[in-house]
Amino acid sequence: MQLHEINFTESIAQILDGDTEGFTFIYQNTYAYFRGIVKKYFSDTEEIEDLMQEIYIKIFTELKQLKEGKSI
Repeated sequence: MQLHEINFTESIAQILDGDTEGFTFIYQNTYAYFRGIVKKYFSDTEEIEDLMQEIYIKIFTELKQLKEGKSI
């Protein structure tokens, strides 16, 4: 397992334990990637920011469901 993978794995565990540092790590290491994808399909800055918020809300929601034992 590579160091980067370990950091993501540890970050997910932190999120599931309620630690916001895990979410911060994931956000900082995926924001540019996701924004680049979104910018390919949308040009309005406000719409891009709204979609970026939706992405991270979805990630957080899905991780909470994982902790609760629900399938994603």
